[in-house]
Amino acid sequence: MNNKIPLYSDASTREGISIIAYKIGDNKIVVKKIDQPNNTQAEIQAAIELLEEVEKIEKIGNGYILYCDCDKILRLSKKIQIAKDEQELKLIKLLISTNTNVERVKGHSKKIEKDNIDIEFQKVDKLARKTLRNHYKSK
Repeated sequence: MNNKIPLYSDASTREGISIIAYKIGDNKIVVKKIDQPNNTQAEIQAAIELLEEVEKIEKIGNGYILYCDCDKILRLSKKIQIAKDEQELKLIKLLISTNTNVERVKGHSKKIEKDNIDIEFQKVDKLARKTLRNHYKSK
């Protein structure tokens, strides 16, 4: 039986500003604004911040599964691609130290195709996008 704790992370970027969002298990979604013009780098930063939070909590179960829609995170985790900078190396180290596997989810699929994992990921995704839109509306 798989008793890994689910983790969810995503990022939304526009005009040099990124909103990152992540969630640990059934906990509340955390949302932060960062200065990062590149969406892939923002996705990696979201995963790093999530895994840094995971490191702070007591280890339970058989580790974690990170659900995200970032191909680069998946490739780095599966050792298909080697780290090319400090940020990517930090991500790999955190994945190892927290015993976290990575699974890719479809970011935008029809509701009928979604399972519970997709639904939880979609909540994180939508909150990141909504927060970014609201950031620009308030300017």
